[in-house]
Amino acid sequence: MDKRKDIIIVSAYGRGNWLATELATKDFSVGLVDVTTSMGRWAPDDWESPFGYFAIEGLDSIQTARLTEDAPQERVDQGFCVWLGNGLIESKGPMFTHQIQQSGMSADVQTYLAAGSRKVVAIDPKLAGWLRQQSFSENWLAQLSHNLSSNISCESTESLDFGAPLPVLADHYLRRVSRDSLNKSLEWCQKNGVSVFSGAKVNDVYLEGRSFGGVELTWEKSGVAQGRYLIWALTSEETQRLPDSVHRLMFPRGFIDSEWSWTRFRFNLKTEYFFNNLPPHLVIIEDLFLPWSGTNTLILQKGVSMGLVDVWLKIPSSQRFLKPYLQKLSDNILDILQRRMTGAEVSLENFPQDYYYDYSEMGANPFPVYGETQIDSLYPAKIKNVFFDGPEQWMSLDWAGQFRSQEKIRDEIVEFREKELRNTK
Repeated sequence: MDKRKDIIIVSAYGRGNWLATELATKDFSVGLVDVTTSMGRWAPDDWESPFGYFAIEGLDSIQTARLTEDAPQERVDQGFCVWLGNGLIESKGPMFTHQIQQSGMSADVQTYLAAGSRKVVAIDPKLAGWLRQQSFSENWLAQLSHNLSSNISCESTESLDFGAPLPVLADHYLRRVSRDSLNKSLEWCQKNGVSVFSGAKVNDVYLEGRSFGGVELTWEKSGVAQGRYLIWALTSEETQRLPDSVHRLMFPRGFIDSEWSWTRFRFNLKTEYFFNNLPPHLVIIEDLFLPWSGTNTLILQKGVSMGLVDVWLKIPSSQRFLKPYLQKLSDNILDILQRRMTGAEVSLENFPQDYYYDYSEMGANPFPVYGETQIDSLYPAKIKNVFFDGPEQWMSLDWAGQFRSQEKIRDEIVEFREKELRNTK
């Protein structure tokens, strides 16, 4: 192994790639341990969130590069789209402001969403308080912006109290990822000075006294990647895929089960007229006043190949591997699509991966959603030079939520270095 690094990051699905590169550009020596191959049998489309990404105001050049360096982009010209029973709302459409007014939504909603479409969310507390006092019919779109990508499950009418808003008024894009995307992203990290351990297996994590000392790896050769700081970008449940000694050290009280999981079906919309006229990405809500989960709220994302459409929905994590349940969901989704697009020929292309493999092969879902009190029961190790980063820590599961969480870690590490430099003078 190389000499001792300033920072070791243990990551899967490319989560730690931006942070590793960001820290390397600030003259830290960084080792990035990618353990994606130790996780479940997920397809690349399952590694990418169902929300696409939003080009929010304030993204820096490295964040923009992270979003664009490993996969082709597709702009959603219509912006963030919500298809209700009475029509389609498009945040970039010429009628958006009129739709806000005509639907009975408060004009404050648009102001709120605009403030939430920046990297540094600058929402006036008075405005947020005022929105909370309004009826659900007036503020539902602001509530949805919090609820959809939140890592916490909550009532639709209380969503403003959780997480950060999805930046729905920013330009919207889809990343067309493939099996090669992860390798491209890791190569990008290497070009920016990061030492990458791709496909590594973590055998153990050891301490020096009460501080992190290093990670024992099997890679091209076995050895220990030593570091002054450790950033652990796996959830407690994902860490279960690693040796018991690692899980016990990193999460002494065990893992927390997610309450919900974002799950992806794939359908074939064979009628070209409908496929060509669908926005690349849209949210279908059957009944605005019912919970935004299950088949009541679907996220549709058109595939690259003609006719293929991915449909994401939140399902109870306890039901992930129940084939009769997944079959029923498939039938219900099919009914919704055929009712929404009268005359369209639609068929199931693929069930979720959970249908074909069991928990031992799949492991934790990459985009879990937790109950309101579950996160409170999480007990990561209290080691002074270890930072935890992942869906359990993020304010939201979209790219903006990930960046905001990782910026806090970056700032803390930079501040520690500055303090050390001042103390040595």
